Amino acid sequence: MRLTGLTILALLFLVPLQAQNVKKAFILGENEEAYEKLSREHARTLLAVSNNDPEEALGNWFETMRGIERYANSIDFDIKGLKALLHIFWNEDGTIGHIGYFILPDSRNYPPEDLSALLASFVRQHTSELTSDRKFSHYTNVSFPTFVESSKN
Repeated sequence: MRLTGLTILALLFLVPLQAQNVKKAFILGENEEAYEKLSREHARTLLAVSNNDPEEALGNWFETMRGIERYANSIDFDIKGLKALLHIFWNEDGTIGHIGYFILPDSRNYPPEDLSALLASFVRQHTSELTSDRKFSHYTNVSFPTFVESSKN
């Protein structure tokens, strides 16, 4: 197949749009190309943003998880029993751009549309003190309720 200048130009404009068309909250595995693009754009880790301090990174992660839990409680969404893989994509200013999730087999059963709505709504209202000169992300398994308390005074 021979690519013309117009075709190449069209492709250059379409590629950035793929990640922009990703829903605020999405099921991991639904749109692999867009997910891979988000992952490349948010290659910096939460650990790096947390001064390469594992305790600080863990504290920042748990603060985000507690934020999800507080938000769920505020809208009467029972999140207890949710077990999932979460991949959170932060913008430079600390706002969350997207959350990818995959409900684990031993989780309480949640309709994906309800969980997507909860997480998308959380993304829209969440503010964070985390900032960076580049976009960043973190992913790991989570379970709710969150029982971890900070060891710092």
